[in-house]
Amino acid sequence: MKTWQGMAAAGLLLATGGAQAALVDAGNGLVNDTVLDITWVADAGLSNDQLGGAATWQELVNWAADLEYAGYDDWRLASMSVAAGTPTGSAGFGSIIDCETDTETNCRDNELGYMYRYYLPGNYGDDKTGEQTVGDVTLTGIQNLYWSGTDVAGSPFRAWLFNPGVGFQSYGFKSSEHYGWAVRPGQIPTAPLPGTAALMALGLAGLGARQLSRRPTHSKV
Repeated sequence: MKTWQGMAAAGLLLATGGAQAALVDAGNGLVNDTVLDITWVADAGLSNDQLGGAATWQELVNWAADLEYAGYDDWRLASMSVAAGTPTGSAGFGSIIDCETDTETNCRDNELGYMYRYYLPGNYGDDKTGEQTVGDVTLTGIQNLYWSGTDVAGSPFRAWLFNPGVGFQSYGFKSSEHYGWAVRPGQIPTAPLPGTAALMALGLAGLGARQLSRRPTHSKV
């Protein structure tokens, strides 16, 4: 029984692409984030393209809220404090997780910080703008300064910023013009990996044959 359970678990890992996946190409310019349970737009420069350049914090909040992309309309700006609330939230000074020094688990609260620290290739402090490849995912148009959906608690004219050019996070006046990276809650359903069902069936069939061969034989007296 334990052997069958192990085989079933292995088959499930095959069917889901393995438990170690983090960013997964969901097609149509979308990327599933299996750790943060969100979907990223693969074109990180989409706001720049659609708005004709950089924009203020409120303009980008509105842009994400009105965005209809790849059949979805529930987009928002990537957050730097999910715990503070989405699609927008307010986080005070000292409450934004620093992904360079804090734990991986805590860093999950900072979506832009997590993207820089744990997904984009290279070391902390490297310039990770432009086009970056993560496994089978290609992210394009990564800009040098992003507004998050998180503003500064107690300071209504400021919001939190992340710079993928150096891994630096800070805050600025909402009237300043920067860029936005759109995300949405949850992940996009994806098709099973090619041949997964066949591999699983072959594995189960082989195990079944092995179990049958081990059955004791009884000769007639």
